[in-house]
Amino acid sequence: MNDASPAARRTRLAAALTQAHQVRPIIPSGPPGPAPACGSQLWQDGTPIPVTDIGPTAPFASTIARRRSTRLLGPPSRSQVGLVVARAGLTHQNARDAAGVAVAQRRAPSAGARHPLTLVVLARDVVGLPPGGWALDPDAAVLRPSVHAPGAVDHALAQIGDALHISDPPPAAVVAVGCPSATLSRYSGGISLLWREVGALLMLVHLAATDIGLGSCLVGTCAVLHPVTDDSSAPVDLGAVALGTTAHPSAIT
Repeated sequence: MNDASPAARRTRLAAALTQAHQVRPIIPSGPPGPAPACGSQLWQDGTPIPVTDIGPTAPFASTIARRRSTRLLGPPSRSQVGLVVARAGLTHQNARDAAGVAVAQRRAPSAGARHPLTLVVLARDVVGLPPGGWALDPDAAVLRPSVHAPGAVDHALAQIGDALHISDPPPAAVVAVGCPSATLSRYSGGISLLWREVGALLMLVHLAATDIGLGSCLVGTCAVLHPVTDDSSAPVDLGAVALGTTAHPSAIT
C-alpha cells in the first residue's frame, strides 16, 4: 500500500488517536485509596462526544507571537472546541500517590498532581454541538453532558459577556471548575496553589485556541456557575476563556 494513499493516512491517524488517548497506568507507590470526588460530580448520564488532541498545529514560537485577546467572536465548530479542550486537559498517565490518592499527569501543571480543575464547555452557538454544558472527562477523552441546567448555562454566559463588555454572550466559553478539597487534602494552606493552577490551565486553553486560529479571551469571572460556599468539596468555577472564530479586527487587544 502506498504510504501517501488516503487509506494509509487514515490507518496512521487511527493508530495515533489510540496512542494519544490511552490512559497509561503506572505502578502505584502506595496502597489503593479513595480519590477526591471532583470532575465526575459535574457530569450526568447522556451520550458522550469524543474529542481528540490530534489536529492542525503550528510552531510554538509562531503561536505565542500570534496570541491576542479577541472579544467579538463567531461560532466555532464542535471539532475546534473539542481539539482545544483535549489539548489542554486530557490525562496521559494515572497513578496513586503514597497516601493512595489518585494522581494524574496532564499538560497543565498541578500541585501534587491532584488536578482539582475540570474544564466545562458552555455552548451557545457551536456548530455541531447542542447548546448547554459539556464537562471534559479527561481519562476517557470525551465531553459528557454536564449537570448544569440550561438556565444556569445561559446565566453564566451572560455574566462572561458582561465581563468582556460585549453586547451578546460569546458563542462558547471554557470554564475551569475547581474542587478545592483535592488540593487542600494534601496542602492544608494551599488555596493559593489552586488559583495559580487556574491561571496556568486557562492560559493553556487560550494558547491552544490561538494555535488553531480561533479567537479567545481570558475572563476573570468567579462563581458564575457555582456559588462560593464553605464546603471545600463543593465545586466552584474560578475563571473562563471565551472561544470562537475571529469576527472583526477591532475586537483584538
